[in-house]
Amino acid sequence: MIKDFIENDISRCNNYSCPINAYCARFRQIQVDRQKEDRSGFSTTTYDGDKIKGMCKHFLNVEK
Repeated sequence: MIKDFIENDISRCNNYSCPINAYCARFRQIQVDRQKEDRSGFSTTTYDGDKIKGMCKHFLNVEK
């Protein structure tokens, strides 16, 4: 079974240019949804993590 990083009511991020997206649960969850072929409703937003100096305020750390 594939583990979800976040619930469906939390918006995902599809900002491929963000330098910390590999560590962000919002970004990583999109990959999990694709693997699970999850067609349920969830929102996706392109947050501006690549334009912000420092940490994106929408960053959610991937829990191990």
